[in-house]
Amino acid sequence: MHVSDMVLTIETLIDETSDPESLDAELRHTGFATGTRRTFTGSRGKRVYSRVVAQGLAFDSEAGAARYLEWLTEHANDVMGQTHALAFEGLPEGALFLEHLPDGCCPRETPAYLVAWRRRSFVLSVWALGPKARPGPLVPLVHAYDEEV
Repeated sequence: MHVSDMVLTIETLIDETSDPESLDAELRHTGFATGTRRTFTGSRGKRVYSRVVAQGLAFDSEAGAARYLEWLTEHANDVMGQTHALAFEGLPEGALFLEHLPDGCCPRETPAYLVAWRRRSFVLSVWALGPKARPGPLVPLVHAYDEEV
């Protein structure tokens, strides 16, 4: 398994969305301070996920973090492509749980899931994808990351 770490800035985050102007304005309005991302990649083999990304964004206030999570809920398709919300037991209170809906444009497009939630002035998220991906195994990953923070 390969692990990589990255510090996140506004510029890093807006480069990854289909609506950079909206995200740039939102991050500045909500008091985004900094972020970190740890990416785990490995062979597809028997693993449920071939890639898992744990990300934490720090804001100047709890209100800023709450507002950003609302923005993410409203703009999920700009961040992840076409999605729909899932309900799943055992996630942190108020968590956003999304499933990416493959649109057929890419023959190797794989299932992908995103869970995002707020802890104090942080917005935490776990994004997981792979050809064998399914939502259930994501719950323990979310809890492990939530306890680590």
